[in-house]
Amino acid sequence: MLKRGGTFCGCFYIRGGCKRTDWFIRHLYQPKGFFTPPYETETSLRQRLSALYSTVNVTSVEGIGCFRCVKG
Repeated sequence: MLKRGGTFCGCFYIRGGCKRTDWFIRHLYQPKGFFTPPYETETSLRQRLSALYSTVNVTSVEGIGCFRCVKG
C-alpha cells in the first residue's frame, strides 16, 4: 500500500530502447531464464503507470526504463 503523496520508483528492461540491449536479452539472458516476455515498451510502461498514479515520470537509457510515480 502506498499512501497519498507516496513515491514508487524503479527500473527494468524495456523492449526497443536499444538494439544492443535487445540482442543481449534475447540471446543471453532470456535463454537462461533471467528475463521472460512479454516486455514493456516505453510507451506501454507510461500508459500502465499513468492509469495508476497521478504523476508519472519515465525515462529510458539504452534499453533500461526508469520511472518515478507519485500516488494522488
